[in-house]
Amino acid sequence: MMIRSAVFLALLFTPATLMAQQTATVPKHTIISDKPVNNGAIRDVVVRIDAPISEEDVGAIANKIKTSSVRQYPTTSIFFLLPEQTLNQGAWARALFKPTLKVTILGASAEATKKATAGERVVDGEKIGEWKWDFVGQIRIIVIAKRGDDFFQTTFFDDGSKREEELGNIGLNQFSNKRGTKVAINEAGNLDIYGEDGRIFERAVRIK
Repeated sequence: MMIRSAVFLALLFTPATLMAQQTATVPKHTIISDKPVNNGAIRDVVVRIDAPISEEDVGAIANKIKTSSVRQYPTTSIFFLLPEQTLNQGAWARALFKPTLKVTILGASAEATKKATAGERVVDGEKIGEWKWDFVGQIRIIVIAKRGDDFFQTTFFDDGSKREEELGNIGLNQFSNKRGTKVAINEAGNLDIYGEDGRIFERAVRIK
């Protein structure tokens, strides 16, 4: 009986089966950059994910990427980008093998994001849209609404507070507040936030 059990376990946990199980648990992701840097001492990888995930899921993706290369690197660095993030302009998380794995969540966690985006945000006027802004690991919800001929932006913070400010309509789906900060609804429906130099420095993702 013990021999039969051993044979059954051996068949159950074959390398092919283990690989299939590992693949099934790895969240969806897309590698957008994979190259050696620092004279080949570092494998530098950039991955796009659809939304914040758990630290365990980051590790699962990182391990799959790490073992996908025949060449062994002293260091493997993997940056994780959300849909609103662009290459070389920050990341939501980083996985670093040097040689053991260390996962660092740089943005807001999946739990914080779910909590911040749940429920209904009440504002005066007709809503133009709602956007999720991951600001240095803190989720802010931006709501733009129209009252009469005027536009207003209400920012909801993760501590439960909110701030409303009037916006000037400076163009098609483009607005500016009294502090000179410009925001614009882009073709994808997301909200581009501009810096003082006139360049996009952050992007908030539309949720409604």
